[in-house]
Amino acid sequence: MIEMGNLKLLLRWSIRDLQQRWIQVITISIIIALGIGVYTGLSSTTPWRQTSFEESNEALNMFDLKMSLLTGGWINQTDLDALIMNLTYSESLKGIEYRISIPTTVNASTVNKSILVNGKIIGVDMVEGSEAVEVNGFAITEGRHIQSNERSENVCLVEYNFAQYYELTANNQTLQISGGYELSYIGTVLTPEYFMVVEGNLIFAESAFCALFVPLETAQFILEHSIGIPKGYINEVLFLFDEGGDITSFAQELEDEIETQYPQLSIDLMEKDEHPSYKLQLEDIPGDQEMYYIFSFLVLLIAIFGAYNLISRVVNSQRRQIGINMALGVPPRFIAIRYFLFSLEISLGGIFFGYIFALFFGHALGGVIKELIPYVVWREWLVTELFIQGTLIGIIIPIFASFIPIWRAIRMQPIDAIQTGARIGTGKKFSPFLTYLRLPGSIFLQIPIRNLTRNLRRTLSTFGGIALAICVLVGVIGFMDGADKLLADEEALIIGDSENRIDVTLNNLYNATLYPVTNMTNHEDVRSAVTMLQFPVSIYSTGKSIDIIMRSFNITNEIWVPLSASELEGKNLYKGAIISQEAAQDLNVKVGDEITLEHPYRESAFRYTKQNTTFHLLAIQKSNIRFWMYCDLTANSPIFNMTGLTNSLMVLPKAGVTELNLKESFFTLPGYSSVQSVTQIVKVYEELIEVFRSIFEVLQYVVIVLAVLLVYNTTSVNMEERTRELATMGAFGTPIRITSRILMLEAFMAGVLGSVTGYFLLSPFIVTVLENKVTEAMDEIGLTATLTLTSLGVLIVIGVILVTIIPLLSVRKLMRMDLPSALRVSE
Repeated sequence: MIEMGNLKLLLRWSIRDLQQRWIQVITISIIIALGIGVYTGLSSTTPWRQTSFEESNEALNMFDLKMSLLTGGWINQTDLDALIMNLTYSESLKGIEYRISIPTTVNASTVNKSILVNGKIIGVDMVEGSEAVEVNGFAITEGRHIQSNERSENVCLVEYNFAQYYELTANNQTLQISGGYELSYIGTVLTPEYFMVVEGNLIFAESAFCALFVPLETAQFILEHSIGIPKGYINEVLFLFDEGGDITSFAQELEDEIETQYPQLSIDLMEKDEHPSYKLQLEDIPGDQEMYYIFSFLVLLIAIFGAYNLISRVVNSQRRQIGINMALGVPPRFIAIRYFLFSLEISLGGIFFGYIFALFFGHALGGVIKELIPYVVWREWLVTELFIQGTLIGIIIPIFASFIPIWRAIRMQPIDAIQTGARIGTGKKFSPFLTYLRLPGSIFLQIPIRNLTRNLRRTLSTFGGIALAICVLVGVIGFMDGADKLLADEEALIIGDSENRIDVTLNNLYNATLYPVTNMTNHEDVRSAVTMLQFPVSIYSTGKSIDIIMRSFNITNEIWVPLSASELEGKNLYKGAIISQEAAQDLNVKVGDEITLEHPYRESAFRYTKQNTTFHLLAIQKSNIRFWMYCDLTANSPIFNMTGLTNSLMVLPKAGVTELNLKESFFTLPGYSSVQSVTQIVKVYEELIEVFRSIFEVLQYVVIVLAVLLVYNTTSVNMEERTRELATMGAFGTPIRITSRILMLEAFMAGVLGSVTGYFLLSPFIVTVLENKVTEAMDEIGLTATLTLTSLGVLIVIGVILVTIIPLLSVRKLMRMDLPSALRVSE
């Protein structure tokens, strides 16, 4: 047992050690803290994000089943309600919401900004006001609800993400929609279907899409006056079930009854888990967490290596001091406890700073997620279990790092521990060979090389830390550069030679040679136009499937083509498909292979069914985004039974006509739904990838800070280990500039070795792991790591130049060194 007096002595001893090395203690503590903070902060997001997601959907009663009539289909609400109530499984229904969904264009322009975007009018039953909506309810974030006495008024609620993106406020501003109708904007709302805005093939599409919620009667009035559908008709129904309700059986029974009683109609039934927005959020949470685990593990690995390396070297640098203590009769256990207390001080510092960093990283990432997905319920907290795990790591690392050198030192004979000079080097197997190797240059040029080989363990630990930091930076910076390259490549591919190209969406299928299509194709602002068919399809091959948007048009037109004429020459366009290389990779197919296309088939004006048709892969487009599939309209429109019909246009405006000009010109035309420039598509891609960039940027700075701290502390420990050597050089008259040059050259060689090892040996493994996880988390995009020359320059600066110049920070210490004291204390 240790007596109280001895314990006080040990505490005073450890405090003195702390005072002498307070900079090293703080920097090592921060290194450990960064590992704990990143691990705890990033990993804590998954539990509270999952809870927020579930509680938000539950609070607003996200639908369990959604029935939509395919394009052009409408059904009388009263008749449909009677049909539903007669179903056997209707007893399990908790709520029903009848709605109208109409594509439109929204003009939300303000005094300072022109805002014309694609949108959707969603008519909702508001007999009791919008606050009483049973399914997919509304949470007001600004303004007010629609009251029951306004259920036939031209008022609207604007979806939150769109309003937030354009900084709109609910101040009774008047919004215009296509057809010349005006709506009074009275409130901004959050609703489950639009926690994440997914529209068509666009994710985070709030910059290009606006959902407007209006009373059902108002939507029916617009519908009647725009395309002549009588009042009382709807095209969407949302169902909410009691807990344990048999959704599958209900859906099957409903589909059978619709088929029997309304054979001219086709419906699409979607369960909650299949809704694009809900599904993406549900899959995104565990996918993102895997990414967080990888990043936090890499940062923690650097922290572990750095802390272990530095603590063990700090203790090892006191080996002679330990030998002197043992020669004076100090019990070995007292010596061990002294340095364990020193390690514990570092641990406490790491835990303290780690808690602060964990809160910071968790809050920072939470802020990014809140901005991207604004749930109505937020449960944000630091997960105690994860922090305890990080804390245990923060305690174990320093103690374990000090255990090995302490154990080695106290087992030595005091006379062996006190020895100095070349006899204590750990590189005895290698340094003697240098006596036979004639190196060029003066002795001062040869000293750094001999120092590196004399203590190989110290050398390996120095450049090992640099290698770890460089390999992680290659992964992080590489993905940021890869994202920039992907966007640049996609922009060049999508835009091609028609930068002003604009896609126009119609609100229905129309004969391409008749009004209202000719009103647009022959418009005075249009130079040329190409008719298209565009709708979502599914592609199956080799047991795999993907959802994609099919665009069918004359792929030899003069506006834009997905492939050059030479690439298409001699190809059979009938049942021929062009997909991106990302889609081809996901399906594991190559040119000439067969793929199965599940597509709409038009049986009548109001009835569409789904059919499977085998297509051959005509060509593969050099795109790393899989959203699009192309086929020739003339050759393939009979397959869809849509010969001569169109629902979208590819338009090239006349010189001087902008996207905004064309939107304004088309705004009041019948049949018009939306306008979107090709540059807007690229912008949406950019916002999608920006999610990952925000995380990569934070990690980039963390790793850079870790690298700087590791290098600085390594240099500091080197100086301490070699105090007698440096003092001896100074006693023999070696100028400080020569000593500094030796230290810098030694650091330069270690930096080069570490950087080369990290870049060529370690980073390929890290990059491969990260690419696999990014693909799993965001499988629509083939994002790969690519380093630019600028980024390579950054790596060289951090791994070589920074490492080389940090020894200059020791110049002042060299200048102030008391040579007699340094030599005497060492002896």
